[in-house]
Amino acid sequence: MNMQNYTVIDAETLTHNKGHKFDPRNKLISYAYTSPTGVCFRYYTDPNFSVVLEHVRASDVLVGFNFKFDHLWCHHLYPSDVKIWCCQLAEFVYTGQTTPYASLNECLEKYGLETKHDQVKELWDAGYQTDEIPIPILEEYNKWDVIQTEKLFLVQQQLLSDEQKNLVLLLGEDLKVLAHMEQAGMLFNPVGAREKLVSVSAEVDNITKELNTFLPEIKHGKFNWGSGDHLSAFLYGATIVFDYAIEEEATYKSGVKKGEAYKRNKWFQESVIFPQRFKPLEKSEVKKTQANGPNENHFYQTDEPTIKQLSARRKEDKRIIELLVQRGNIGKVAEMIQSVFDKFEEKQWQDNLIHSNYNQNVVSTGRLSSSQINMQNQPPELDEFLISRYAS
Repeated sequence: MNMQNYTVIDAETLTHNKGHKFDPRNKLISYAYTSPTGVCFRYYTDPNFSVVLEHVRASDVLVGFNFKFDHLWCHHLYPSDVKIWCCQLAEFVYTGQTTPYASLNECLEKYGLETKHDQVKELWDAGYQTDEIPIPILEEYNKWDVIQTEKLFLVQQQLLSDEQKNLVLLLGEDLKVLAHMEQAGMLFNPVGAREKLVSVSAEVDNITKELNTFLPEIKHGKFNWGSGDHLSAFLYGATIVFDYAIEEEATYKSGVKKGEAYKRNKWFQESVIFPQRFKPLEKSEVKKTQANGPNENHFYQTDEPTIKQLSARRKEDKRIIELLVQRGNIGKVAEMIQSVFDKFEEKQWQDNLIHSNYNQNVVSTGRLSSSQINMQNQPPELDEFLISRYAS
C-alpha cells in the first residue's frame, strides 16, 4: 500500500460527556483535513459541511489520532472501504502494547514535536462550549491538530516495521467494525430490569433484617453491612465507633438574625463492642491494621471466598455465613442493574440502547476490552435484559 497517499482528519464536537457520540446534546461542530491545496477547515454553519470529501476516494489511507472518536462523527464524509491509520493505535503497537491511550501531546513530546496549543482547552475548562469559541481560534486549533497528527504519522512511518504497519492497518479495519457496534448499541429492557431491581432489592432488605437480629445493641449508630470494617468487626470482633447527631434548639448570637431561634446538630459518639464469632483465616488481616497493637482494632478480609472458608459449628453461625453469601450475591445483581440505569442517566442514552465502548489499546495482550458498560463480561442476571434485534 502507498502510505504516501493519505488524508489526515480531526473532528471537534460539543463536549458533554467528553463529546460522547450518543449523548443527544452533542453535535459535530467542525473538522479539519489535509487536501491537495493544504489544510482545510469546515464549520457546522458552512453550506458544504456535510458534503463528502471527494479527494479521500483517491487516498489510500485516512489518518487520525484516537480515530474511533473522529470516525463515529465523520464516517459519512468518506467511503466505508478507506483504510484507517490511527496514530494512537500505532503508538500502542510500536511500544509493544505498553502505552494504553497515549495522548497526542505525550506522543508529540516523545518524538520532539511541538505539543498542543492550550487556548481552546482553557476556554473549555472555563465553561465555554465548542460552538461558543470564536471561529478563528477554533479553526487554528483544529488545523493545528491535523498538522501535528500528520507529523506524528510521518515519524511513525520511519519507526514501524512493515509487519507493524500492516498490523496497524488491520486494527483500523477492526476500528470501523467496533465503531459500528457502538453506533448500533445493545437493546436493553428497562421495564423488566426495573421489576428485577425491585425484587432483588426487597430480597436484600429481608436478608439484612435477619442479619440485624444478630447484632449487639446499637442505640444510635447504624451498622453498614457493605462496610468491610463493620463486617470484619461483626465476624471477628472489634470496637466500632458510631457518630450520631441530636438536633437541638439554638439562637443566633450576632448578625442580622441575632436573637432568632434555629435548630442545629450536636454530634456524639457511641462505641459498640462486637464479640468474636469466627477465628480469622491465617494471613487474612488487612494491611491498614497489621501494625496495630494488641488493644487496637484489627480488621480482616470479608470477601465471599474468605467467608465461605470460615469454620462454623453453631447453627446460628452457619446461618450467618449463609445469609452473608446470599446477600453478597443478590446485592451484586442489584448493583449491576442499578449501574446500567445510572449509566443511561449519565450518558443520556436514548431509545433504550446501551452504547458501550470497545477498546483496542488498553489490554497489554492486545485483546479487545469493553467499558462504560463492560459488555464482554456480563453475568446471566443482566443478559436476560439484553434484547436481540436479529432473533427469528
